[in-house]
Amino acid sequence: MVSGRLPCSFATHTILGSYTVQSELGDYDPEETEYNSELRFAPNHTKELEDKVMDLHKNYKGMTPAEAEMHFLENAKKLSMYGVDLHHAKVHTHTPTYTTHHTHTH
Repeated sequence: MVSGRLPCSFATHTILGSYTVQSELGDYDPEETEYNSELRFAPNHTKELEDKVMDLHKNYKGMTPAEAEMHFLENAKKLSMYGVDLHHAKVHTHTPTYTTHHTHTH
């Protein structure tokens, strides 16, 4: 996600980021929860994205890291490129193209 290899919308980055924060930092606490620069949610991480992640994170009180990770995976696997690994290839015309390697099954 952060590297851009798994493209997704702003809304999806927000949802996945909120579960990441819950898993990494635990319950939201306005006095202690601080999103530092190490927690990146998207290739184009913005303050707006961070604010939306925080809004969702506030709703997860009591969610365990394992539950947050399960919710993350449930949402990530719905992405069209989830489990697809692109590889550079050349066809007989020597034109760069891509092939796919599916890393999961449905």
